[in-house]
Amino acid sequence: MSQETYYTRVSKREVKVFRQKLFRIYGVFVIGLMLFTTVLAVLEVNLGLSRTAIGYAYLLLTLLLYAVIGILNFTRRLDEYYVAGRRVPAFFNGMATGADWMSAASFISMAGTLFILGYDGLAYVMG
Repeated sequence: MSQETYYTRVSKREVKVFRQKLFRIYGVFVIGLMLFTTVLAVLEVNLGLSRTAIGYAYLLLTLLLYAVIGILNFTRRLDEYYVAGRRVPAFFNGMATGADWMSAASFISMAGTLFILGYDGLAYVMG
């Protein structure tokens, strides 16, 4: 199965509009997450919401967020799927790379290293 790769020319105005949209989306996400966290904190303090319920709330929020992103960004082209059509600015690409590095595997391996090596394992954690 062969995939054709092609690039389309975009004007500076299109790039500017795309970046503004991207900043707006990230801004809404950050504000929404802060509001969600604040609501859960208020519920915990005032109504005694359990830590288990808070954990499930974050888990469900994460699953819902991934489902919405997947539905809204469905694509059939390979370069759109892997590199977003090469339209994502370096700042956001760096954020994605950092998030990938700090994935669950990294956290699990860091915890295991500290468990096995103790303080000597801090050299690995510090990089």
